[in-house]
Amino acid sequence: MLGITAASNKPAEFRVHAKGALANGCTKAQVQDVLLLVAMYCGVPAAIETTRIAAEIFGEGSDPAPAPAREPRRVG
Repeated sequence: MLGITAASNKPAEFRVHAKGALANGCTKAQVQDVLLLVAMYCGVPAAIETTRIAAEIFGEGSDPAPAPAREPRRVG
């Protein structure tokens, strides 16, 4: 389904199936392989948006900067 939705330019549907794939144990490498095949056989434009979505779902999205570490509280 990931390949079909990516190749069909259906990013909303791809997002749903990518979340399901992650929940069912699909690895980031497996999704990357599917999107590489989509890019090679369907063209890079077909894989651009879905690659961004996959990166977001598998934890590579643009996360906000981490909060600065707090100094320990002084007691006394």
